[in-house]
Amino acid sequence: MSRAVRTSPGTCHAYSSWLAAVGLDEPIRTHVIADDEEVQRERFLGSPTIRIDGADVDPSVEGRLDYGLTGRLYATVEGPQHHPADAWVLDRLRQQGSER
Repeated sequence: MSRAVRTSPGTCHAYSSWLAAVGLDEPIRTHVIADDEEVQRERFLGSPTIRIDGADVDPSVEGRLDYGLTGRLYATVEGPQHHPADAWVLDRLRQQGSER
């Protein structure tokens, strides 16, 4: 069975803003998760999942096994959000930039 989970159209725009904030010019790649088999293989925690160099930006994701074709909520200091905290993404992008 194939199901679709939509992500906010603002997610790619936010990512572009995050990249600009740290002075990086990197391509944004999106990936459609097509079915439950791919969910498990990709360890997909829901949409949107944002990974930088293969690592999830959410620092609390270690050990999670609740993979699924679902919308994703991030536990931020502002409360549950449908997007990761800006600081998580910016920290990961800065780390990526310093490794190059």
